[in-house]
Parts: sequence; structure tokens; C-alpha cells
Amino acid sequence: GTKTVLMFYTITRHTPIQVDNDHHVATVGSDYAKSQTRVCVRRSEDGGRAFDHGEELPWQLIASEKELPGGGLYGVLSDLLQLQTGRIVMAFYFLDPVLSDRFRYQHFTGVCLLSDDRGQTWKRSGEITADTQRGVMECQIVETGPNKLLCLFRTKSGYIYQSNSEDAGQTWCKSAPSSLPSPESMPRMIK
Repeated sequence: GTKTVLMFYTITRHTPIQVDNDHHVATVGSDYAKSQTRVCVRRSEDGGRAFDHGEELPWQLIASEKELPGGGLYGVLSDLLQLQTGRIVMAFYFLDPVLSDRFRYQHFTGVCLLSDDRGQTWKRSGEITADTQRGVMECQIVETGPNKLLCLFRTKSGYIYQSNSEDAGQTWCKSAPSSLPSPESMPRMIK
């Protein structure tokens, strides 16, 4: 009901990537634990014709105290929706150094950033976790009723996993496999 438009984007510095310039191929891929992601928001008040210079959201807002050894966080913005109440829900997953140590492999945790004032301020939701190899990846969220959200996400378990929120994304129930088998495919859903 307004002309406000928000643009979200991430910038990730991957470290270290080595390239064979003669053959134009990467010979060493990114080490996510040494990479850093920045999350930025730009705002338009004229329906998207012009945007401000934007601001970077603090990495601690997403990863809390879970800083990577190289500093900051590595993660991906995976979904964004506005609820009927106007709340903005931004789903994110990040490399979780605590769970990566526990599982002895890259492990991701899901989290949502929530705004009830058209993106002026943000608060962090409870975490979405999964006791599967690599954890929570590529969250997709839909509003199923007033304050009720369904989240589906990719895992390496052989199934799409799911979690629910009964309080508009502030907290999430323990995740569990859905009935959807998956060869580690990214889910997509719309309402």
C-alpha cells in the first residue's frame, strides 16, 4: 500500500580461489570458512525509480556470536516475503562454525531477519537447525495462516526437511524430514 521498495543483495568475497589461466578453470575452490558475506539493503520511496545508497546489515544480526575463523560470516539470502500483517521475513542460511566442528564438515544453520517497520529495523528469529550432514540450506517459506509459516529446505538426508512457525517467524519448531524425497535438490514453493 506504499511506494516503498526494498532491494536486498549479498556480496561474498571467496577465499582462496586459484585459477589456471591457460585453461580458464578453477583449480582450487572457495574455502567457505575463510570467505565473507556482506548483506546490504537499499530503499526506494518512489516505487523503485531511485534507490538510496543503502546500508550494510551487521553480520552479527544474522550469525549472532558465531563468527568464522576468518571473521564475519559466510551465507546466502534464500527467500524473502511480506506477511499479511506487513512483517518482512528474510530467510538466510549461514555456515555455522559450532555445528561444523560438531559434524566435522561444513554445516549450515537457518535464521530469519524480521522487520515490522518496513525495513527500518531488524530482529533475528530463533535458529532453524537440522541434524543432517550440511544442515539447513536454501530455505523457502510460505504463510499458511495468520502468524503461521511453513519452511522447506534442502539437506543431504535424501528428503526435503521442514519446520513451522506459529508466531510469524520469531521461533521455529524442531525440523523433521517431509514426505518429499530429494536427491539434495533445492525446494521451491509458492502459495
